[in-house]
Amino acid sequence: LAKGLLGIVFVFAIVLPIYFMVGLQLNISKFLYFVSLMICMTCIGNALGVAVGATSADLISAQNKLMPTLAPLILFSGYVLPKDQIPKYFVWLYDISFFQYGINAMLLNQFTGLEFEDFNIFKLHIFKTGEQYLKTIGMDPDTHHIENYLGILAGYAVAITFMGYWIIKFILVV
Repeated sequence: LAKGLLGIVFVFAIVLPIYFMVGLQLNISKFLYFVSLMICMTCIGNALGVAVGATSADLISAQNKLMPTLAPLILFSGYVLPKDQIPKYFVWLYDISFFQYGINAMLLNQFTGLEFEDFNIFKLHIFKTGEQYLKTIGMDPDTHHIENYLGILAGYAVAITFMGYWIIKFILVV
Protein backbone atom coordinates (compact mmCIF):
# COMPACT_ATOMS: atom_id res chain seq x y z
CA LEU A 1 0.00 0.00 0.00
CA ALA A 2 2.78 2.41 0.92
CA LYS A 3 4.68 1.56 -2.24
CA GLY A 4 1.53 2.14 -4.28
CA LEU A 5 0.94 5.55 -2.71
CA LEU A 6 4.56 6.47 -3.24
CA GLY A 7 4.18 5.39 -6.87
CA ILE A 8 1.22 7.75 -7.29
CA VAL A 9 3.24 10.65 -5.85
CA PHE A 10 6.11 9.72 -8.17
CA VAL A 11 3.75 9.65 -11.17
CA PHE A 12 2.46 13.14 -10.38
CA ALA A 13 6.01 14.45 -9.91
CA ILE A 14 7.02 13.10 -13.33
CA VAL A 15 3.78 13.70 -15.24
CA LEU A 16 3.16 17.30 -14.25
CA PRO A 17 6.18 18.85 -15.97
CA ILE A 18 6.28 16.36 -18.85
CA TYR A 19 2.64 16.86 -19.82
CA PHE A 20 3.11 20.58 -20.32
CA MET A 21 6.66 20.45 -21.73
CA VAL A 22 5.63 18.00 -24.46
CA GLY A 23 2.68 20.19 -25.41
CA LEU A 24 -0.15 17.72 -24.97
CA GLN A 25 -3.72 19.02 -25.14
CA LEU A 26 -4.54 21.49 -22.38
CA ASN A 27 -7.77 19.92 -21.19
CA ILE A 28 -8.41 18.85 -17.60
CA SER A 29 -10.17 15.60 -18.55
CA LYS A 30 -7.37 14.63 -20.95
CA PHE A 31 -4.80 15.43 -18.25
CA LEU A 32 -6.66 13.32 -15.67
CA TYR A 33 -6.92 10.40 -18.12
CA PHE A 34 -3.20 10.75 -18.81
CA VAL A 35 -2.41 10.67 -15.09
CA SER A 36 -4.75 7.71 -14.57
CA LEU A 37 -3.09 5.78 -17.39
CA MET A 38 0.36 6.53 -16.01
CA ILE A 39 -0.73 5.40 -12.53
CA CYS A 40 -2.06 2.13 -13.98
CA MET A 41 1.15 1.51 -15.91
CA THR A 42 3.22 2.30 -12.80
CA CYS A 43 1.14 -0.12 -10.72
CA ILE A 44 1.57 -2.82 -13.37
CA GLY A 45 5.34 -2.26 -13.39
CA ASN A 46 5.56 -2.34 -9.59
CA ALA A 47 3.41 -5.46 -9.34
CA LEU A 48 5.37 -7.24 -12.07
CA GLY A 49 8.61 -6.35 -10.31
CA VAL A 50 7.29 -7.78 -7.03
CA ALA A 51 5.97 -10.95 -8.71
CA VAL A 52 9.21 -11.64 -10.59
CA GLY A 53 11.38 -10.54 -7.68
CA ALA A 54 9.57 -12.94 -5.36
CA THR A 55 10.72 -15.87 -7.48
CA SER A 56 14.32 -14.72 -7.65
CA ALA A 57 17.24 -15.25 -5.30
CA ASP A 58 18.85 -11.87 -6.02
CA LEU A 59 18.59 -8.71 -8.11
CA ILE A 60 20.58 -10.07 -11.06
CA SER A 61 18.39 -13.16 -11.43
CA ALA A 62 15.25 -10.98 -11.17
CA GLN A 63 16.56 -8.74 -13.97
CA ASN A 64 17.42 -11.82 -16.03
CA LYS A 65 13.83 -13.05 -15.68
CA LEU A 66 12.17 -9.68 -16.24
CA MET A 67 13.71 -8.73 -19.58
CA PRO A 68 12.67 -11.90 -21.46
CA THR A 69 9.17 -11.24 -20.12
CA LEU A 70 8.99 -7.57 -21.10
CA ALA A 71 10.92 -7.54 -24.39
CA PRO A 72 8.32 -9.49 -26.44
CA LEU A 73 5.49 -7.46 -24.91
CA ILE A 74 7.23 -4.23 -25.93
CA LEU A 75 8.29 -5.50 -29.36
CA PHE A 76 4.80 -6.74 -30.26
CA SER A 77 2.85 -3.89 -28.63
CA GLY A 78 2.14 -2.20 -31.95
CA TYR A 79 4.62 0.59 -31.29
CA VAL A 80 7.79 -1.01 -32.64
CA LEU A 81 5.96 -3.21 -35.15
CA PRO A 82 2.49 -2.12 -36.30
CA LYS A 83 -0.13 -4.79 -35.68
CA ASP A 84 -0.59 -5.57 -39.37
CA GLN A 85 3.16 -6.29 -39.69
CA ILE A 86 3.31 -8.71 -36.75
CA PRO A 87 3.59 -12.32 -37.93
CA LYS A 88 0.33 -14.24 -37.39
CA TYR A 89 1.95 -16.61 -34.91
CA PHE A 90 2.95 -13.65 -32.66
CA VAL A 91 -0.36 -11.73 -32.72
CA TRP A 92 -1.30 -13.31 -29.38
CA LEU A 93 1.59 -11.33 -27.84
CA TYR A 94 -0.01 -8.14 -29.13
CA ASP A 95 -3.30 -9.16 -27.55
CA ILE A 96 -1.81 -9.82 -24.10
CA SER A 97 0.63 -6.90 -24.08
CA PHE A 98 -0.36 -4.30 -21.51
CA PHE A 99 1.93 -1.89 -23.36
CA GLN A 100 -0.38 -1.88 -26.40
CA TYR A 101 -3.36 -1.03 -24.18
CA GLY A 102 -1.41 1.86 -22.67
CA ILE A 103 -0.21 3.11 -26.07
CA ASN A 104 -3.67 2.87 -27.63
CA ALA A 105 -5.26 4.64 -24.67
CA MET A 106 -2.69 7.45 -24.95
CA LEU A 107 -3.34 7.75 -28.69
CA LEU A 108 -7.08 7.98 -28.12
CA ASN A 109 -6.62 10.46 -25.30
CA GLN A 110 -4.43 12.85 -27.22
CA PHE A 111 -5.77 12.62 -30.77
CA THR A 112 -9.51 12.62 -30.05
CA GLY A 113 -10.77 16.18 -30.42
CA LEU A 114 -7.49 17.43 -31.86
CA GLU A 115 -7.60 19.76 -34.84
CA PHE A 116 -4.39 20.27 -36.77
CA GLU A 117 -3.86 23.96 -37.43
CA ASP A 118 -1.24 23.86 -40.15
CA PHE A 119 -0.47 20.37 -41.31
CA ASN A 120 0.84 21.21 -44.77
CA ILE A 121 3.85 19.22 -45.93
CA PHE A 122 4.88 19.94 -49.49
CA LYS A 123 1.38 21.35 -50.18
CA LEU A 124 -0.28 18.05 -49.21
CA HIS A 125 -3.13 18.14 -46.73
CA ILE A 126 -3.13 14.74 -45.08
CA PHE A 127 -5.10 14.96 -41.80
CA LYS A 128 -7.21 17.82 -40.54
CA THR A 129 -8.31 16.14 -37.30
CA GLY A 130 -6.95 13.63 -34.86
CA GLU A 131 -9.96 11.41 -35.51
CA GLN A 132 -8.94 11.09 -39.17
CA TYR A 133 -5.48 9.96 -38.11
CA LEU A 134 -6.87 7.50 -35.55
CA LYS A 135 -9.13 5.93 -38.17
CA THR A 136 -6.16 5.33 -40.49
CA ILE A 137 -4.39 3.31 -37.79
CA GLY A 138 -7.52 1.32 -36.91
CA MET A 139 -8.38 3.24 -33.74
CA ASP A 140 -11.78 4.74 -34.64
CA PRO A 141 -12.89 6.74 -31.56
CA ASP A 142 -16.47 5.61 -32.21
CA THR A 143 -15.55 1.98 -31.53
CA HIS A 144 -12.49 2.32 -29.28
CA HIS A 145 -13.01 3.99 -25.91
CA ILE A 146 -10.32 5.11 -23.49
CA GLU A 147 -12.41 3.93 -20.53
CA ASN A 148 -12.21 0.34 -21.82
CA TYR A 149 -8.44 0.52 -22.08
CA LEU A 150 -8.20 2.07 -18.62
CA GLY A 151 -10.34 -0.75 -17.23
CA ILE A 152 -8.16 -3.39 -18.90
CA LEU A 153 -5.01 -1.79 -17.50
CA ALA A 154 -6.55 -1.62 -14.01
CA GLY A 155 -7.44 -5.31 -14.40
CA TYR A 156 -3.83 -6.11 -15.31
CA ALA A 157 -2.60 -4.19 -12.26
CA VAL A 158 -4.97 -6.06 -9.93
CA ALA A 159 -4.25 -9.47 -11.51
CA ILE A 160 -0.47 -9.08 -11.40
CA THR A 161 -0.65 -7.76 -7.83
CA PHE A 162 -2.64 -10.82 -6.74
CA MET A 163 -0.25 -13.07 -8.65
CA GLY A 164 2.67 -11.52 -6.73
CA TYR A 165 0.79 -11.91 -3.45
CA TRP A 166 -0.01 -15.52 -4.27
CA ILE A 167 3.63 -16.26 -5.09
CA ILE A 168 4.82 -14.69 -1.84
CA LYS A 169 2.11 -16.24 0.32
CA PHE A 170 1.90 -19.76 -1.02
CA ILE A 171 4.97 -20.58 -3.07
CA LEU A 172 7.67 -18.98 -0.95
CA VAL A 173 6.62 -20.69 2.28
CA VAL A 174 9.90 -21.28 4.07
